[in-house]
Amino acid sequence: TFFQNGWDTNPDEYFKVWYDVPQRLSKIKVICDLSKDYFQRAKLLISEDDSLYTEVGTSDDFGHFEVQLDGRQVKAFKIVPTFVRLSRLVIREIEIE
Repeated sequence: TFFQNGWDTNPDEYFKVWYDVPQRLSKIKVICDLSKDYFQRAKLLISEDDSLYTEVGTSDDFGHFEVQLDGRQVKAFKIVPTFVRLSRLVIREIEIE
């Protein structure tokens, strides 16, 4: 996994992962770049139907998430910043179990 945008990021924008068929997930772990290009104080939201989203966690100070889901059904999840960032975003890895 590797993602990098070329612009600033604000709360109206998000990074989204979706599945054609819902998956039962036990964990979502997001690892951002260790440079300045990571989410700070972002939210991780999941959805069973890709329309109604529920917040399941927030990032640490370095943009990392590790959320236990205990086999919940997930059609999509998204990472949403809580404030405007004036630098790009770099996601190094997304691990899903």
